Amino acid sequence: MNEGKIPPKESSPEPVNTSGMERRIIETKSFKLAIIAEGDANATKVALLCPGRLDTKDYVNFHQHLQTLSKKGFLAVAFDPPGTWESPGDINLFTTTNYIKSVNELIDFLGNRPTLLVGHSRGAATSLLVAKDNSNVIGVVALMPNLGSPTPPDQESIKKGYKLSKRDLPPGDQKTDEKKIFNLPIAYFEDGKQYDPASVAKTLKIPKMVIYADKDEFMTPQEAEETCKEIPEPKVIKEVSSTHDYRYYPEVIKATDELIERFAETI
Repeated sequence: MNEGKIPPKESSPEPVNTSGMERRIIETKSFKLAIIAEGDANATKVALLCPGRLDTKDYVNFHQHLQTLSKKGFLAVAFDPPGTWESPGDINLFTTTNYIKSVNELIDFLGNRPTLLVGHSRGAATSLLVAKDNSNVIGVVALMPNLGSPTPPDQESIKKGYKLSKRDLPPGDQKTDEKKIFNLPIAYFEDGKQYDPASVAKTLKIPKMVIYADKDEFMTPQEAEETCKEIPEPKVIKEVSSTHDYRYYPEVIKATDELIERFAETI
C-alpha cells in the first residue's frame, strides 16, 4: 500500500558520522533528559526523534536520521525518555504519560518552534499522542508504529511487579551478547491502557507519514493497511521489507532515511 506523493529523491544520504553531534543533559520543567543534537541551533524548525520502548537515541538508524534532517534545515534532536539509558532518574519515571509529557516539555525547551516528530514503534505512538494536543507539531513520521495498548505482561512478571526487558547496546546495528537490562514496572503497562494512539491517528489533520514493515512482529501488513485506510489526508503510506527493528539492516535504514528526507522537504 503506497499512498501520497513525495518529490523524487535526488541523492542518497552520506554515511553516518556522529562526530559533530552535540551531547548533553538538559533540564525541562519536570525531567532531566539526555539529548543529542545536530544542525543549526537557530534553525526555524525542529525535528524531534522519539525511540521505541526502552530503545535509545544512540541507535544507528536515529543517528542517520539526525544527520539527514539537519541537512534539510531542521535542528534535529533525539533523546532518551525519562529514566532510561543516559537520562537521569529511576526506571519508574518511564511511563507513556511521562513520555508524552517529556516530548511536550522538550518542544517547549527548544522554543516552541514548528516541530516534526519522528518516532519508532512506541515512539511513533507517543508522537501521535503528542500531536493531538500540541499545535507546534507540524508533521509526524511513524516508523513501524505500535498503536495498541502495551502488550500485557505475563503472570510471573505481574507477581514480581516488573517485566525484565533487555536491549541491544549501541550502535544497535546487530544483536549484542551484552544487553542493557531494565526491570520495567508493571505500572508502565497499567498507565498505557488509557491511551489509544490508533484512534488519535484517525483524527490528525497535519501531514503524516507511516512506514510499516512487511515482516513486523507486532503489526501485520494487513493490520497496517487497515489502520492506514482510516487515517485522513494529508498522508504518505509506505511499506519496506524489514522486521520491526529495521536498525539491523543498512539497506532498510537507507530506504527509510530517503523516505523521511523527501517527506521533510514537504513540511
